Amino acid sequence: MTTLNEFRINHQPAHHESEKAYFLRLSAEYTQLNKREARLVRKNLWMNRLTTMVNRLVSKPNLLRLS
Repeated sequence: MTTLNEFRINHQPAHHESEKAYFLRLSAEYTQLNKREARLVRKNLWMNRLTTMVNRLVSKPNLLRLS
């Protein structure tokens, strides 16, 4: 997850942007970024769980015993 300090380093105030407008914009963009990163983490966790379940369900025949 991106920290607020890392985010502030990469996002500077726009030309002639007031301090209040800058912090409001920064807050909104940082909130969106956090939500996006949280969605990615949840998706990856869900996919890992699904992959684990599918791997358990897939039967792999023992070819040595068939002969």
